[in-house]
Amino acid sequence: MLTHGHQDHVLDAEQIAKNTGATLISNFEIVSWFGNKGISGHGMNHGGKYTFDFGTVKFVTAIHSSVLPDGTYGGNPGGFVIWNEKDCFYVAGDTALTYDMKLIPMLCPPLDVAILPIGDNFTMGMEEAVLASDFIACNTLIGCHFNTFPPIAINRKKIMDLFYSKNKNLILLKKMKDLLFKPIKTSLMSSYNLNQKTFVLVQNSENGKVNSETLFKYKQKQNTVWATYAGGPILYGTIVGHLKGEQLSLLYQCLTDTHELKAGKAIATVSKTSSNKLKLSLEWEWINGGKEKGSSEYVEIDTIIK
Repeated sequence: MLTHGHQDHVLDAEQIAKNTGATLISNFEIVSWFGNKGISGHGMNHGGKYTFDFGTVKFVTAIHSSVLPDGTYGGNPGGFVIWNEKDCFYVAGDTALTYDMKLIPMLCPPLDVAILPIGDNFTMGMEEAVLASDFIACNTLIGCHFNTFPPIAINRKKIMDLFYSKNKNLILLKKMKDLLFKPIKTSLMSSYNLNQKTFVLVQNSENGKVNSETLFKYKQKQNTVWATYAGGPILYGTIVGHLKGEQLSLLYQCLTDTHELKAGKAIATVSKTSSNKLKLSLEWEWINGGKEKGSSEYVEIDTIIK
């Protein structure tokens, strides 16, 4: 998939297509240009979608320029939303912030992750990328189009702090030369962000202590997770945990309304509901007062932590 015709996007496309036999997907002009080189492709235009054997692709608006390496007009630049029955993600391409991004959650399934440019100068910068994540209703983001040459250099700490302050989970990959020799352990990264999320119980074993009146208020920094909880039969409780991929390991303790001190451990699986809210599915065990075990489920609600 090619978002536009600039050489930093198309330079290896011909060799990859010839080596693999892959079908090129892009706008009509770029597909036609590569067609003259004997490469098969599927042309699209803005607003259109097409279902391939791997899933559905929608070609959406991007604001940028586009010219092919030999000076041929490269058509209008664009981005892609790609989904199947399990996952959905957005590749913005090189673009400014555009109000058309607000149409994506209206017309496409909820996004699991989005790839957004953040380097400024030739594309939107970090402040606009934060707005873009709100427009597309996606808080898990991979930054792109930065640090390849001086005009688009970024301050990694500054941008990570900005996204964290806005309750966004931003992933910045390493340089390609590092990837060749020191692969990123993607299994250690999580696409879920529990920071400033509030959860409520929807299902519990009979021997559980919490009920639907108990609110769990989470915070997260990188893979470290902590929370407080209270309400119903719980006077006060705390949680600490570590998030790895979709698995959340937890230790918790609480004081009940009968002034009983309880402590336990749990393994939670993080997922999303059909309405794009986070869900925690726990297998838990008390570690004092009899090592009873149970299971419970919690869903995110729209309560803001102050």
